[in-house]
Amino acid sequence: MAGINPVEDKPGFRHVLLAPKPDARLRYAKASLESAAGLYESGWIVNEDGELNFRFVIPFHATATIELPDAKLENVLLNGKPLKDQGIESEPFMNGVRLQLVSGIWEFAYMPEADYIYRYSTYFPVEQLLLNDEAKQAVSEVFPQIGAIPTSMLSKGQSLRYLSQHVLSQIQAEVLDALDLKLKNIKYQ
Repeated sequence: MAGINPVEDKPGFRHVLLAPKPDARLRYAKASLESAAGLYESGWIVNEDGELNFRFVIPFHATATIELPDAKLENVLLNGKPLKDQGIESEPFMNGVRLQLVSGIWEFAYMPEADYIYRYSTYFPVEQLLLNDEAKQAVSEVFPQIGAIPTSMLSKGQSLRYLSQHVLSQIQAEVLDALDLKLKNIKYQ
């Protein structure tokens, strides 16, 4: 999760690959590694608004390649200032940004291109939708009969989309799409 990786062609941990893997199922992760070259640290946090924040510590006389996932170079802040204006070797890489750093403490922040906060949708299991009062109200407005479905049917992990085609009266995709617009504003906690 924190992504502290040795680099095969540079043994001894004088250079590492820091490639953290944020996940919407977690809000944060942090790890450290005491190596022959010193202490490396890597951590990330997903803020309430979905912004990603990373903190890396690279020991004295060491370097690191950093891979920031789902990032656009022009959106990345390094220690509170735009990365592109700081003269650090960086480049787009896959769906993110790759850069080279030297010893120090480095903090990055940006709004990722992918959503790291789960939001409700009609593809969620119905029993999970009904556990959230706001989601339950939105679903009940479209499917007033949802309360009449036996609990045993709802505990099978079926989504609202599945139930709308197999149990509830056939509901048009447009109605489900409109419900998704309401549900996407509700964060899954």
